[in-house]
Amino acid sequence: MRAKITAQGAALLALCLALLAACTPDLTPDEYELRNMKPSNIVPKSSPKALVTAFERFCLDAGTLAETRAALRTGDYVPVPDRVGELQVWLVDDQRPAVLLNDTDCVVMAQSRTGQTERVKRLVASRFPQAKPVTGSRFENLWSEGRSLIFTRRVTPNAAPSQFMLGISQGS
Repeated sequence: MRAKITAQGAALLALCLALLAACTPDLTPDEYELRNMKPSNIVPKSSPKALVTAFERFCLDAGTLAETRAALRTGDYVPVPDRVGELQVWLVDDQRPAVLLNDTDCVVMAQSRTGQTERVKRLVASRFPQAKPVTGSRFENLWSEGRSLIFTRRVTPNAAPSQFMLGISQGS
């Protein structure tokens, strides 16, 4: 039995084919999502609590690099195709911080906000009770515990608002 295509069905089919032809086939689903991202969410104004929560979830508690990537995916983050140095950047289109990571380093980044410094100091005291401050570095704060370095840093790219980074580097 053959189905008959009505004129309306043929028009709909032609429209669908035209829309498919207009699509850029070399973009991945992640790239489409990133293109629609609100620019202010690339480095958002995350609250100090959201910044520290993301740091704990993705930088301290997620496990291996593969487990961290899976946790980021589950959390609606998508990877940016380009890297920042050796770090893979992960973004989400809301007010949660950006996450940058590789095998040994993990950083969360958001715009500078009030309360971040004190929230981070409480986190370090709680999660790294043996951490010792390191002086003489270019970081805002730098602590050392065993093979781990925990740091904060603020940068002001071009004329953009200042950005606050909280990170950990776990040497081999």
